[in-house]
Amino acid sequence: MASQILKMGKNKKWVALLGYSGKGYFGMQRQACDNKNIESLPTIESELLKSFHQVGLITDEEYNFPSKLHFQRAARTDKGVSAIRQIISLKFAKDFNAFLPQINELLPKQIQLFCTKRVTNNFDSKNYCDARTYSYLLPSFAICPLEDICQESYRTTNKVTEEFNSILKLYTGTHNFHNFTAGKKPTDPSANRYIMSFECSDTFELTADEIKLEFLVARIKGQSFMLHQIRKMIGLAIAVMRGFSDQSTITRAFGQERLDIPMAPSLGLLLEEIHYDRYNKKWGGDGVHEPLLWDEVNNQINDMKFSHIYPNIAETEIREKSMLKWLSTLPLHTFDVREDPINDHSKVLDKPLVVAYFNANKEKNSDKTVENSETNSNVQNECDQITKDEKDEREQPTNVKRIKLDTPV
Repeated sequence: MASQILKMGKNKKWVALLGYSGKGYFGMQRQACDNKNIESLPTIESELLKSFHQVGLITDEEYNFPSKLHFQRAARTDKGVSAIRQIISLKFAKDFNAFLPQINELLPKQIQLFCTKRVTNNFDSKNYCDARTYSYLLPSFAICPLEDICQESYRTTNKVTEEFNSILKLYTGTHNFHNFTAGKKPTDPSANRYIMSFECSDTFELTADEIKLEFLVARIKGQSFMLHQIRKMIGLAIAVMRGFSDQSTITRAFGQERLDIPMAPSLGLLLEEIHYDRYNKKWGGDGVHEPLLWDEVNNQINDMKFSHIYPNIAETEIREKSMLKWLSTLPLHTFDVREDPINDHSKVLDKPLVVAYFNANKEKNSDKTVENSETNSNVQNECDQITKDEKDEREQPTNVKRIKLDTPV
């Protein structure tokens, strides 16, 4: 079959299944300086296209202009976000599968192509997608009740996990998620999104630097997601668990008011799966095309997840304390109607709950765990730094522009 394709010289549409750790990369989508096709920031696509070019799978022109390949990704993951079943589609005459071993040898260890399949010529990995599943790996101390000590040695209970699940279920269904993204007005129809399921798994432990952390996985399935949507959904759910807000804030956030919603760190976010149910039903059993299911490489997928992605998340959390630091900023949010921009946190610094929170944590965690601010000025400095970090994640450098915009995570 491959020899026939080569002889005919006709372009055929392919898909490839890949996984990657997002550490050190500025997202999935290739980026370029100004109007020149010169990569300025490392991305997953830049690594892929470079390896395709080096093995002779694509030409110089196709490398510089991927649109000539009809190159498309199913989801545009953001900076630092990982994926375990990302899908790309592209079109050329050569046998993609024959180049797979060479490509994987050239790719960094944290990026791997698992397999390739032929699809219909009109297939588009983004537009043919029916749903996407993401997961968020979070330390269990993130959902410990406010009265408990928030520290790395915390271990959750079934009661706490069940309560967290009940909060996550409030997001299911069709709702207006304008409060969970940036730049969307409540009247914008595109702010309405359908969430099919949202639940967390049983806990498990990961070890890094001789420190054991307990984690749980919150898994969400929806038709599509907006910029920062999942991280804000997780952020508000954690705030409710920690006692800084209540469940009514979630339902209120679906309304017309613009609320102050915290955004959880990007570290634990992972693209789990792309669903092509309608395509599989129509073409998967036609005798020519295979269904886009990946059972044959599940062992490889799980090996990458537990050998590269999960360990990296655990190591980074232990080293950088991203979740612990972020949790210390929750008292600075109002969870109420906000004005733009939200840079002045002085209005919440004198609230009794905020003062009690920092005083309690300073007493409980004097020997270890979170280093909390001792004065309101220190709290202001911490909050300003978190605000700056979140702004840096949203903004691209001024000399960088996207080649093409897709629906973001």
